[in-house]
Amino acid sequence: MKIINNLPQKTGVQNQIGILDNLKTAIKENIVLSINWLYSTFLDILGSNDISEIGDGSITGAISAINHPLTEKLISDQISINDSNITISGACAENGIILITFHIHKGANGVISGTISDAYAPRMPISGAWSVNGTGADAGAIYGAEIRADGNIHIWCGRQIQGTNFVTFTYPQKRKTTN
Repeated sequence: MKIINNLPQKTGVQNQIGILDNLKTAIKENIVLSINWLYSTFLDILGSNDISEIGDGSITGAISAINHPLTEKLISDQISINDSNITISGACAENGIILITFHIHKGANGVISGTISDAYAPRMPISGAWSVNGTGADAGAIYGAEIRADGNIHIWCGRQIQGTNFVTFTYPQKRKTTN
């Protein structure tokens, strides 16, 4: 090694080693950037929806549950309503999804309330969708429907129901139960 002005000078081999070190560092940085890009792209494609209640909660379990025939469990016996003017048209749990339809008969009025067992209650309050009978006589008669996380059911009728109406709720099951 030659010394000029008291500074050591690199030889040709040392220059090549420095170039190779710089190249190695650049490759490592690009690999890290590529992995980070792939990871963020994968997360964007995959999304952030909670699938823990579908199948066994894994991606494979969710796909398997979707690809297999639905297993339906009737849950009408898990619901109680305090008004004789309302009946349950259908209530079932299918692969972690709850579907309940109430049939609201002529004469229902005010607040209709009831309960659903905790195992089939939603995780958070859920609003129902309601239909109006074909004559339109009940347009605006039902102005709200909700099942709360504690299992309380409320359907609000602003005036007496004149015909047949339906309220439907669809939501993910709060916790797994055996079918």
